[in-house]
Amino acid sequence: MRDNVAVRVERACKSFGSVQAVQELDLVVSRRVHLRHPGPNGAGKTTLIRILMDIIAPDSGRVEVLGTTTLARVKDHVGYLPEERGLYRKMRVGDTLTYFGTIKKRTRRALAGTGRPTSARGGA
Repeated sequence: MRDNVAVRVERACKSFGSVQAVQELDLVVSRRVHLRHPGPNGAGKTTLIRILMDIIAPDSGRVEVLGTTTLARVKDHVGYLPEERGLYRKMRVGDTLTYFGTIKKRTRRALAGTGRPTSARGGA
């Protein structure tokens, strides 16, 4: 472990057409910190999170998460709960866990090995 920094953003910028969503952002977040990211609509919060999660790339600047600028390598080590959680009300809990596990490329066998059923009524 190089240092105690989980996230380092240096002079990051992101525009969508004429809208500057993130402008010259500098940010350092220590490891083991739960980051609260409040602000008004249009402040760039979602854009920053999408950059950190490697969903979109910044136009310029440097972004490092858990010691690497290759953000795809650390996706499985970062938690992200968007406002729209994408849960399906009519889907059973076990099926939902299997669905999310599949997105993360986990096999049914690996999911079954977690001690949780891959399909359950009444909760897992």
